[in-house]
Amino acid sequence: MLYNTVTELGNKLLKQYCPDYPGSITTLTKQTFREMLIYSIALKTGIEYKYLPDEQVLYRAFRKADYSTATLEKLSFLYYACADSLDAFKIQKQYERLKPSQRAQYTPYWNRFVKDIASESAVLHTIHHTRKVGYEALNELALRRSDYRYWLRAAKNATELFQSIEILKLGLKELPDNPQIHKNLSVALNDAGRYAEEEKYILKALKANPHDADLHSNYGLHLHRVSKDYDKAEFHFREALRLCPEHINNNGHYAWFLHQIRNRYQEAQVQYEIALKTNSNSPSVLLNYSLLLAYHLFDLNKALLLLNRVKELLPNDPWVLGALAFFYTTYEINFDLAEQWYIKAINGDPNNYIKHTNYAQLLFIIGKTDQAMAELELAKKSKDISEESLLVHQFYLYCHRTKHWRNAKLNIQKMLDQGIASPHLNLTANLKTAIRDGHPEIETLLKYASLISQMPYSKDGKMIYTPLSVV
Repeated sequence: MLYNTVTELGNKLLKQYCPDYPGSITTLTKQTFREMLIYSIALKTGIEYKYLPDEQVLYRAFRKADYSTATLEKLSFLYYACADSLDAFKIQKQYERLKPSQRAQYTPYWNRFVKDIASESAVLHTIHHTRKVGYEALNELALRRSDYRYWLRAAKNATELFQSIEILKLGLKELPDNPQIHKNLSVALNDAGRYAEEEKYILKALKANPHDADLHSNYGLHLHRVSKDYDKAEFHFREALRLCPEHINNNGHYAWFLHQIRNRYQEAQVQYEIALKTNSNSPSVLLNYSLLLAYHLFDLNKALLLLNRVKELLPNDPWVLGALAFFYTTYEINFDLAEQWYIKAINGDPNNYIKHTNYAQLLFIIGKTDQAMAELELAKKSKDISEESLLVHQFYLYCHRTKHWRNAKLNIQKMLDQGIASPHLNLTANLKTAIRDGHPEIETLLKYASLISQMPYSKDGKMIYTPLSVV
């Protein structure tokens, strides 16, 4: 098939232009030459690749080449043979542009291409026109069971996630050492919340292909969010970064890790910027980066710009609405609008303790204390509630509920002694409300606010920070 044609031709060019590379084209990793040659063919013949390089990366792979006319003609021919593999007319035009002396060395490949195109077209026709999905699609694909694309295409066509998982497991019985099937299966298991199984197949895939940046990034995310093995997670994030400095997902994953776990905010900003360069419309990156800018780097203008952009992408998303509401509350922009967003966010995600806690903050500030207490109770029902949130609950009680002051003070001190804090949490609006309402222990309140947020406050309750810009 055409894959073999391109592989053979790729080996020839690899040897010519990358003589220092010790392996063959089939051992190169995803972000290097092999995938750059075949990724478009992969799309058209049913191979599922989660991350794809842009077209210009093909040329970047040849930085060592002299870029003479002949070199560019060879690369151009090869590029069109990959990116438009089913457009025989375009291939023919590219082939005819070569000088006779150059054309001779490509004639065998051209002849094989013409022959291969017929079988590739038959595969594509089946893929694009079949009405069957899931298990039934297995029998429709003009691929052999020994071809891993057979299993990836069938899994992709499955109507249910459990079907995809079972199809890929069947594929591993046929091809037990195929890293691509292992990788796709680990992703499907993650989507299904089957994290122990996910790790098993990620590790098998990494053993088979230790130079795959996707795998290192996915495993880093697993170690970060599931296993909480942060040192090991960072190793894998950094390994993915080494293998692919501008990865469509890893930069965002690593940025969030640096931001939330390591508190290395400047490094996180660098990774967020790279992530947005790779995909400027990634909702998760836009949202997470806005939080870094708003509450750690204090670039409020840019934070609000990113929040508004992600709201355009996901206008009804509970996390986006909650983030906007929290921003508008923290910086006292518009309490009425913040309340509307909180209500919508909680309706869309009623069991999230963070949203209930943040909504309670707003309700205390605007004087709706009974509703605020109800929101705190809803937050505490979550089995996942963090110690950080429980500390903040106690501060809100000490700040706004007279009859809870004594117990709240004891609990705050106890939790602070245990090293619990909420770095950079801006409590200005709460403090200003307490001062306005005549709180009798302002100095103690300010002290606790500083210890909780690990930031200083002025006597009038304002957090002291150096903003990069002002709303």
